[in-house]
Amino acid sequence: MGLERNFAGDHKAHLGYWGPPTSVANFCEEDYAITLYIGEFVNSFTNLAYVYWAFRTLLPGESLLTQPSNLALFFVGVFSLVFHLTLKYETQVCDDLSMFWVCAALVYELYTLGWSKPAKLAFGSILTAVLGVISAYHYALHQLWLHNITFIALVTAIWPRVLYLIRTRLQGEKKRYWTKQFRVGGLCFLMGFVVWVIDGAYCGALRETRKSLGIPLAFALELHGWWHILTALGAGYCIRVTKVLTQAHASPRTGRSHAVASLMLSLALVLRQPRRQPKRLAPKHLQSKRNYRISERTPFRFREFDLEGKVFVVTSGARGLGLALAEALIEAGGQVYCLDQLPEPDKEFVSVQERLGLRYGGGLKYDKVDVREVGNLDRVIEEIAAHHSQLDGLVAAAGVQNVTPALNYTPKRSRR
Repeated sequence: MGLERNFAGDHKAHLGYWGPPTSVANFCEEDYAITLYIGEFVNSFTNLAYVYWAFRTLLPGESLLTQPSNLALFFVGVFSLVFHLTLKYETQVCDDLSMFWVCAALVYELYTLGWSKPAKLAFGSILTAVLGVISAYHYALHQLWLHNITFIALVTAIWPRVLYLIRTRLQGEKKRYWTKQFRVGGLCFLMGFVVWVIDGAYCGALRETRKSLGIPLAFALELHGWWHILTALGAGYCIRVTKVLTQAHASPRTGRSHAVASLMLSLALVLRQPRRQPKRLAPKHLQSKRNYRISERTPFRFREFDLEGKVFVVTSGARGLGLALAEALIEAGGQVYCLDQLPEPDKEFVSVQERLGLRYGGGLKYDKVDVREVGNLDRVIEEIAAHHSQLDGLVAAAGVQNVTPALNYTPKRSRR
């Protein structure tokens, strides 16, 4: 699944108090499993670790309003909690952007050490402008790749600078102590990333294990919650080390205006820009293709019809109407499994496979299954869902191989 994370479609997802999830990211914890008022229970409350470390790393005489990195870390906890509580796209973006700004606050403090006020102002303004544009584009994009790349780039800018400053500005026992502290923080962050990857790669197995353990033991295997705890710990260590490196060169108010301005600009850009809504199907819409393609070989397609990464099952999908429906799903980027009782798929099915190939980013597979054998059919569908850790749609085309005009289809035949 790469760096994308979406395990939407849980059986209680549409029953939640906040409405059906609209976020691009949806993690392995089952939606509204504990209460219909909280989308992801464990993932919500583990964000309190960020809030704790935002206050825990304040030095005497400091407050959130005078410390950019502490303020940003506090917002990470708040926005991430609200996102996992509601599973809405807007709250997800606030969560994503808060991660940018806690890193940006550290980058600003570490790289402007000893600079003049005009130089700091210029650097802070450029950093704010660049991240402001990225933030607005990320909101409009409805994808995770830009967020992932930006976050990794910011983190990569932090750790070499910290190690360099420790080596050049600290000596003796103090140097050894804070080097160790930073390494512990880095290890916590690395462990958090590892459990984050495992949470996405083995979601199906984790869910089955959690079901067998039951509550409360199952909470220990909500690995995205551990990502929150471990990265909060890592961020806390990094903030502590940064303060040791910068406290001799800046007053407690240094950078306050940049931190507040950066956070407010980011939120303003997000709230000001209207969320894209699918346009009505009109000739003008159909004639205007968006600049969006999976690769250089794939054709353009409308974003609202994009099914990349989605998995579908079509019964009687090796022929007739079922195959036509499967073909439409593939052209939208879906991975389609066609279930039919034919010993081998017919020539039309093979022709569709050869014609589409990898052109649309999806795939077409065939499994010999008699849909009248309900037990076997359920088993095959469960295996497909378990293999992908998701199943986004089931098209029941069995029994409708003969297309009949609606005007000739009597009420009696409909009831039968």
